[in-house]
Amino acid sequence: MIASQLDKLIYDGVLKNRKIRWEENNQDYPFSRKLDDKLSGRESELAINVITSFHDYREAFEKHKSDTLFNHELRVVLPESARLVSDLVLYKQTEKYVAHETKATQQDNIKRILTEKGLHNVERYNQLKALTSKLVGSATYFVAGKEVELSGEDGQGKIIRAFGELIKYTYPNLKMLRDISYRESDIPDIIKKAGQGILGDDTQLPEPQQEMFSHIQSNSRGGVRTTVKSLLEKFESKPYGWSYAAVLCNLAYLCANSKVEVREATNLLDDAELSRALRNISVHGNLILDPQVEFTPSQLRAVKDFYNDYFEKVAHASEPKAIAKELQDAFLEQASELDKLLSQASQYPFLRVLSDIVEQLNDFKTKPYTWFMTELVKQEDTWFDYKERTIDPVVKFMKGSQKSIYDAAKQVLTDQKANIDYVEGSEYQSIQDALVNADIYKGNSIQRLKADSEALLSKIQVQVKAEQKSSVESICSLETKLTSFDEFKALELQRQEELKAEFKHVVTKLEQQSLIAMLRDEARRFEEQTYSQLVQKLMGWSQPAPEPKHEEKPDAESKNHSVDGKTKTSSGAQSTGKSQIKSVSAKQIKVEYAKPWLSTVSDVEGYVEEYKKALLQAINDGKNIQL
Repeated sequence: MIASQLDKLIYDGVLKNRKIRWEENNQDYPFSRKLDDKLSGRESELAINVITSFHDYREAFEKHKSDTLFNHELRVVLPESARLVSDLVLYKQTEKYVAHETKATQQDNIKRILTEKGLHNVERYNQLKALTSKLVGSATYFVAGKEVELSGEDGQGKIIRAFGELIKYTYPNLKMLRDISYRESDIPDIIKKAGQGILGDDTQLPEPQQEMFSHIQSNSRGGVRTTVKSLLEKFESKPYGWSYAAVLCNLAYLCANSKVEVREATNLLDDAELSRALRNISVHGNLILDPQVEFTPSQLRAVKDFYNDYFEKVAHASEPKAIAKELQDAFLEQASELDKLLSQASQYPFLRVLSDIVEQLNDFKTKPYTWFMTELVKQEDTWFDYKERTIDPVVKFMKGSQKSIYDAAKQVLTDQKANIDYVEGSEYQSIQDALVNADIYKGNSIQRLKADSEALLSKIQVQVKAEQKSSVESICSLETKLTSFDEFKALELQRQEELKAEFKHVVTKLEQQSLIAMLRDEARRFEEQTYSQLVQKLMGWSQPAPEPKHEEKPDAESKNHSVDGKTKTSSGAQSTGKSQIKSVSAKQIKVEYAKPWLSTVSDVEGYVEEYKKALLQAINDGKNIQL
């Protein structure tokens, strides 16, 4: 109990900190708390050992001095103090007595006395803290087998300064860091600047990075796996004592300068992944470090030459990993552009030639940078062949006038689909074949497609104009025929114009129509239907008006009577005063004949006889036959 109380007086009352910050690098160092060689709490690499009057060898200064040669600890030997021992013993006894008696007694006067004793004991403890601080301020300090000369009487300050000497003794390799301040938050910036080439490409590594790189190389040669966790354990410990941030930042520099590569399992981490992983303590045990493969100047030059020639621009990177990254990014950008073209393959079937190339380019996402530095150049003939025979011609086709020719040919087939059957020639089939030709983007194939499209369209236009002309001529012929009738000439001018307007209307429609089938159908429909109606209308208008009849009173014998101003006969028929004349086209007269064709004189005579019967039947039905 006494030792525990004295431990608190020294470490909590005087030193007050669980870690000591060294002013030379602003790094906090934990330490083991010892009292008279006995550990209290967690053990650390550095220790402070306070020797008190309770120690058997308190006065054996030479022993204390030699002990610090082998133990990385600051030994603080307090001066002899009988008062500290007696007062501390008395304090603990009083504390124990007051606590026990307070619980046992029920008398107020005794409780009052106990309270006063307790207050006096608190005052005694405050005096003990002051005494302890004074003793620590006047103690003797040993580090590395020698006494540390310290001025002043501030116990806390002297411990901190003496501890700094322990740090320098225990961690001689701290000086490699050259008082540079490192922060964990610097890691992304270090990697980013390296990727932009800002860090430079000096071949001489700073001392801490060279020390770290040599350790990783040594492990690699010996078949020992190095992880970020083991690297931290190595360089946070003696003889280094580097801070957590200093270890990670120097590792980040090695990675950024392509000296070390980091893998998680078998996955090589890129810059963004590396930045996150180094700052994630939970994965440090899984991050494997390997020295980066060294490449010869000729290898670097070959890869850069490939980049310059294939992408027709200059590579900016100068170190292997950055060159590989630049090359990989350029390929993936090309893959994205070609994939956009490939998505149009339903409209342009020949674009399927890009499918295999895009698949190979997308595989580059997973390639390690070493593959780009060693294997890609071996495939350069294949990729230059892809570029010259497929990629460049296809891209040029899709971005130039050739695509417009292709689209125009497709549009001709779409727009003229209804007219194609009415023209002769091989152009239509040639166009169809060309549009699905996998090599349409090569050579002069597209020019032949253009010529065939223009020829087909020209033929169709000629045929359409011929059909328009023929249809219009047939309509005009009918108009001439109608207007030459005496009945037409006898009509009022207004009625003449009304009949002629129908011819003008259909001629306008025919002149605007570009489908051959519609031209023929429109002309046929006019001739068989509209013209017949016009003739019938002409005949109706040409009938003389009936003479008015004198009204006669119906007698008893008469069977006739008037209904609504009309005369109704006994048979029920109404007389409108003007008969309706019907007409029918001669082409609409149906002839019933047993044979499908005429092959003899007898056949002709038989057919003519049947045709005559059909004509006479129409006449008997009260119809005029339009020729």
